Amino acid sequence: MGIGATYRRFSFNVAYGFNFLNPNHQKDKTTSLDLQLHMYRRKWIIDALGIYYKGFYPKSSAFDNLNSDYYRPDAKMNLFSLAAYRFTNGERFSYRAAMVQDEWQKKSAGSFLFGGQASYGIMKADSAIVPKFVQNGFAQAGINKINFLTVGPGVGYAYTVVIKKHFFVTGSLIGSLGLNFSSEQKLNVKNDRVAVNPATIYKASIGYNSNTWNISANWAGNAMWVQGISSTERYFLATGNYRVILAKKINIKKH
Repeated sequence: MGIGATYRRFSFNVAYGFNFLNPNHQKDKTTSLDLQLHMYRRKWIIDALGIYYKGFYPKSSAFDNLNSDYYRPDAKMNLFSLAAYRFTNGERFSYRAAMVQDEWQKKSAGSFLFGGQASYGIMKADSAIVPKFVQNGFAQAGINKINFLTVGPGVGYAYTVVIKKHFFVTGSLIGSLGLNFSSEQKLNVKNDRVAVNPATIYKASIGYNSNTWNISANWAGNAMWVQGISSTERYFLATGNYRVILAKKINIKKH
């Protein structure tokens, strides 16, 4: 759960893992901090992300025979990402009407997007990330640290359907292919790999818009895949946020 603030072209969100949201895990809880900054200009969108998680509950069939949840208080994950994309139809299509609520798009329109993004992440634990008693089921046995850097271009498309000038549905999807530099560490021995991996940025919004009021819900997030050297399976990382909005607007711009 978190709070968000929007001023002019910037939208900033902070989320934190509160105890009352996880009443069954008061003793062993995950500490989490999620920072997101979105900038919506006339022809550009810029997304910045920073997350920190500490304390994990592994979930897989390898743990099905345990009587209680297995908790790793030493496991940590940090992820930082920056993406910038230009869209070609800023005169008719408005990201701000869908995501920031200070504009009003009165007719259906869409736009292609092109740009690029970069991400850096690190996952580590005091001992092996995969517990010793289930290591036989994982190719990543013994690894206690994983880090990666991904940089690459991307393209996408966004469209808003407007019904009777007021009701709208917006969808946006960007796909990218990044050059991925990853490293897996086991007993102070590092194994590096260079690969090409995909990533996505997605946004969606639905609601009612007018000259003075906005009632809507939106979803913004991203997902990425990272290839290590220990396994043909990719690591998958995803994050995002949901917002429900009731907004009163003053002196907005119309599209």
